Amino acid sequence: MNCQQATELASRQNEKPLSFGQKINFKVHLLMCKHCRNFNKNVAQLSESMNRFLGGNNTHDKNDNNKK
Repeated sequence: MNCQQATELASRQNEKPLSFGQKINFKVHLLMCKHCRNFNKNVAQLSESMNRFLGGNNTHDKNDNNKK
């Protein structure tokens, strides 16, 4: 697996589960490549931040509905 393939999987893994083979190849690549490890970490942090942001908006909306 090259870096381009690894970054594509890092970006896609939050949208769609990776196959067993993809997971193995991805993890092996991450063991060898610090740049892709950093990219994967950044993608995970961005995804977590977006989930918190969206969850925050949803929680806010639910609280508004409860007040009505």
